[in-house]
Amino acid sequence: ADRFGVDRDLADENVFVHNIYNEDNFEPAFKEAKRMIAEQQVSLVIVDSVMSVLRNEYQGRGELSARQQKLSQILYSIKRMAQEFNIAVVLTNQMCADPGCTFTN
Repeated sequence: ADRFGVDRDLADENVFVHNIYNEDNFEPAFKEAKRMIAEQQVSLVIVDSVMSVLRNEYQGRGELSARQQKLSQILYSIKRMAQEFNIAVVLTNQMCADPGCTFTN
């Protein structure tokens, strides 16, 4: 905010954060996001590290197919939400050469 000369308190009022810790949190998070988009006139949604939760829950090459199917469902839901509300969505992701790798803090 300071860098762009925007009031910090005003900027903080317009940023909403929802943490997702496991696969079961995705559906409630989407419902909450859709509600907030409609009520708060949101124009941008940022999903930070779309794969992080799935990478932890679906580990190794043996679960790669199931993980990819779940990722496909999530991405489809995000795309539908973006189209429905005519908003921009930015997805970030961590990449690794081994599908079985995990990223830890």
